Amino acid sequence: MAQNFWPRWVRLYRIEVRLLEKAKKNSEASSLYQKILESRPNDKASLMNFSFFQIHHQENFSRGKRFLGKAFSLPGRISDETLARGYLAQATVQAGEENFNQALDKAKKERKERRI
Repeated sequence: MAQNFWPRWVRLYRIEVRLLEKAKKNSEASSLYQKILESRPNDKASLMNFSFFQIHHQENFSRGKRFLGKAFSLPGRISDETLARGYLAQATVQAGEENFNQALDKAKKERKERRI
């Protein structure tokens, strides 16, 4: 398996899972996300992207929100694009819970991250 030979294997899987998302192969994407997170449960970028996937593609707000909370609590930097996806996921959850002011705040953060 790749992780035994190359420590940055997770990057390849992240690319693959994003391509699966774009191809709307949600079942395969979900399985691959779970495989990544089983090996690296504190991988901030994978948690953030999995949260977005759960909320926007699977419409599983409670699960997405749980993983999103964990991702935001972890230290470390992630790409601006991934951070923006996290804020967009937060905005979606807040709007779904009718917390419109908080949703607007998260949406503004998402927009700010995408401009950088």
